[in-house]
Amino acid sequence: MTKLLFTLLAFPAVALADTVTLSTGEAIEGELLDLQASFVMLRLPDTEGEAIRRLGPDRIESLSFSDPQASLESQALKRAKFISLLSLEDARLLPRYLSQLLDAGDALSALSYAKLWHPKNRHPSLDSHYRVTLVRSAAAAGLSDEALVHAQRWLALSPPPVDHPLPWQIQAQHQLEKGDFEAALWTSLTPLAHAQHRSSSDLAALRAIASQAYQNLGYAEHSLAYQSDFPRPTQPFHFDPLHPPQ
Repeated sequence: MTKLLFTLLAFPAVALADTVTLSTGEAIEGELLDLQASFVMLRLPDTEGEAIRRLGPDRIESLSFSDPQASLESQALKRAKFISLLSLEDARLLPRYLSQLLDAGDALSALSYAKLWHPKNRHPSLDSHYRVTLVRSAAAAGLSDEALVHAQRWLALSPPPVDHPLPWQIQAQHQLEKGDFEAALWTSLTPLAHAQHRSSSDLAALRAIASQAYQNLGYAEHSLAYQSDFPRPTQPFHFDPLHPPQ
């Protein structure tokens, strides 16, 4: 019993140790501390005191974390230190934490973290999550010019993100406010034309912009059509949302 108690006191974290699996298959347990000069710093249990092992990223196959009961904030901030080495499962925690910050009204923190983490993200499936946060958090913080920059960078991708209404909305609203009604119309109609399966609430702002742009261009019939959930012209004419009337 005494020996067991000594073991538990001497190695309090071993049962819940982080694990670094090397490309050779070797698994090393300890506490993941940080990434310094591109080296993963791992604290090892040692009867004589602390022992820190440095591991080059080229030797690492995967990282495993031992904090399933920790808060989302704690999990995300720890994993963010090793963002370039994270599995997809662990990497997903970071955008989740950003969403939590936004929902809590801390837009500036969400924006700051998103700008820091997005360039280091190595999972393409998470790219749009970061871009949504960049645009939303900048807008929520009252930084409309920065929100526009993030939206325009997103729209500059090839292929353009037609499945995501947000950047189109930000760009079209900017064009509408500048008085560039034709550009606002085209920008708002592009995602609408690809939105057969999106909920109407996601597209309400785009429809409103399209309606206003049509109105300002003198096409009242088209403007009225976009004031409903499912745009339909009130007069019979060929209607192609990607090719507005000239």
